[in-house]
Amino acid sequence: MQTAAGESMYPIMSAITWNRTFQSMISTPIAALHVVLGTSMWMIVRLTIVSTAFVIVMIIFGWFWSRWGLLGALIAFFLVLLAIGYLWDRHEKDRRAGYSTE
Repeated sequence: MQTAAGESMYPIMSAITWNRTFQSMISTPIAALHVVLGTSMWMIVRLTIVSTAFVIVMIIFGWFWSRWGLLGALIAFFLVLLAIGYLWDRHEKDRRAGYSTE
């Protein structure tokens, strides 16, 4: 949770307030949704790596008793990917229909 909080708070505030990275991204031909999806995907990848390392250490030291925890984490990961895929699909359909905000 600490990694998730650190990855989603300070870098986002920094990119909006001090570095103005998001303003630079949006001034190009990409839409705001692309920035949101890219940032979300990076957080998912980073948290997956950190969580996997944590679970491996728990297994090595014998503190991981249930296989249901691993299954639950995989299900949650794929549900988040499914939600992001749905948002991307909606954006592409709107773009093809001429309703894009780009």
